[in-house]
Amino acid sequence: MSGPQSSLLVTCPKAHPHVMVVTLDRPPANPLNLAAFRELKTTFDGLHERKDIRAVVLTGAGDRVFCAGADVKEINQRTVESSFERSVTYRGCFDAIYRSPVPVIGAINGSALGAGMVLAACCDFVIAAENARFGVPEINVGTLGGTRHAASMVPERMMRYMALTGETLGADDLHRVGSILKILPGTEVLPEAMRIADGIARKAPTMMRMMREAITLSSEMPVYEGYRLEQLFTNIAVALPESKEASDAFLEKRDPKFD
Repeated sequence: MSGPQSSLLVTCPKAHPHVMVVTLDRPPANPLNLAAFRELKTTFDGLHERKDIRAVVLTGAGDRVFCAGADVKEINQRTVESSFERSVTYRGCFDAIYRSPVPVIGAINGSALGAGMVLAACCDFVIAAENARFGVPEINVGTLGGTRHAASMVPERMMRYMALTGETLGADDLHRVGSILKILPGTEVLPEAMRIADGIARKAPTMMRMMREAITLSSEMPVYEGYRLEQLFTNIAVALPESKEASDAFLEKRDPKFD
């Protein structure tokens, strides 16, 4: 996906062979135009065929802004047709990340605004830089935002405040309510995300994909139905060789070995 005209930098570092790093690469603010949304969708859809990838780290180029949101210059060239095209494209991108077959860690290296905050909300969890700010300030630029995604990351009242006022909140505000796992100096965000991704990549790969899917599907269900779905996944998982290797390794006090 990386190339001279690409909005993304996609790498699989040799030191982290089962981890894909997806970097939004339109500095200094990394805004998302339609091409960037499409590239993200293609990248995350492709993970269903990439059995070598066990975790993804999503980050942004630079040290001040993770993603400033959708490209306002592009939005300003508005027609009804282009608005519907954008809606379908945005939705497809966010859905591809939210329903990724492998865990996605948000390494939020700076402010995440509008579509940038939605990207963070689609991740399984987030590590943020101390200077990061979050918000859904679309009302300030004449559009409406992804408030439902934002509300999956922050409490409803906090989301309403950000959406209705156009104001942003700091990483410390989100950390206090459990929306951010860790706040770190900017230079430490990506290394910490990679450390966690490596730990995930050492787990049973097929079972990890099943766990991720079960969590995603059951989150949209009442507790009773969600737990029944998890039990179904568990009954399938325990028949896998990976399951036996994991339990054997635990009992034998050794590291498991997965292909």
